[in-house]
Amino acid sequence: MAKCITCAAMGHEVPVDENQAKQNNLTLEYQGKTYYFENPEHLQKFQRDPDKFIQMAQQKGLAA
Repeated sequence: MAKCITCAAMGHEVPVDENQAKQNNLTLEYQGKTYYFENPEHLQKFQRDPDKFIQMAQQKGLAA
């Protein structure tokens, strides 16, 4: 089970089923890694500034 990177950036660990996210087009490949999202709004936020969300999640220890 993956975690929503947008949620992780806000300090929450929200599990996302990879298969369901794929079926609902809630995935995005960025710099060779696939990210999974809880909902379309989180995907859109991430797309606007992916590096910011990755960095915020890393600072909280919630992203690799």
